[in-house]
This record gives sequence, structure tokens and C-alpha cells, in this order.
Amino acid sequence: MYNDIDVAWFAGLFEGEGTFKIEKESYAGGLAIQMTDLDVLEKVQSIFGGKVTQSYDRKDKPHWKTCYKWSCSVSESDVIVPLLLPYLGARRKIRANLYLELRSRTLAKQKPAQLKRQQIVEAIKTGLTQREVAKFCNVSQPYVNKVINNIQ
Repeated sequence: MYNDIDVAWFAGLFEGEGTFKIEKESYAGGLAIQMTDLDVLEKVQSIFGGKVTQSYDRKDKPHWKTCYKWSCSVSESDVIVPLLLPYLGARRKIRANLYLELRSRTLAKQKPAQLKRQQIVEAIKTGLTQREVAKFCNVSQPYVNKVINNIQ
């Protein structure tokens, strides 16, 4: 899907300008690059997806260039980060591994919740009342109601 030259080019750019969105050392939330070179970020977007937005434009400082930001979703970064690992320097490799560890923890927590929601949906389809589903699935009735409202 991605060729080695593009991945290596992106890794070099990311090494210098990129950031792993890690919040409080407990949640991994995507990747970002901020710079004034719109054409470079558009190339990143064409290869890896994500979106490019204007970060800021200091009209009060005419000698400042407009700054742009490329960012990608967590699901896109789940694909990109492992590709970058072989090309990153030691410091960024540590951050990349932390990012991947946090993502695996988050996914491990999400899977039981997803299974619980699926169990609730299946129980509702059998004709049980919300109260019966809550008791059967060992959750609160308001949570069952929330799940039902999200599927409608």
C-alpha cells in the first residue's frame, strides 16, 4: 500500500516536525505535523490520508508565514506508526513505542465494552424488556437505554 521511499521520507519529516498526540501519558490520540509548507503537508495527506488545516495566520505580524497542520485520526495512526518504527531515531522510537503501548491498552479496554454493547443489542432483539436486559447483562437500565438510543 505504501512504498518504502514514501514511508522513509515521511519518517524523516515526522522526526523533525511531527508529534505523537499523547495525553497525560495515558491516551494516544493520533499524529500531527505543524509547519508553514502547505505543499509538503498536502503531499503527506495524499500519501497517508488525514487532513490539513490552517493552524494560524498572524495578520498582525506581516513577516510571519501562515502555519498549517496535518493531523490524522487514531485509526489512521494505528497503520502509520508501525511503518515508521524502522526509520525513527532513538528518541522518537521511544515515543512511538509508548504510543503503540497506550493504543493497545485503549483497545483492550474498548473490546469488553464493545462486546457488552453487542450483547445488549442481541438481548433487546429477543424481545426482553430494558429491565430484563440490564439484569441479564449486569448493567444499569440507563446504560441499556443509552445503547438502544445509539443504534436507532
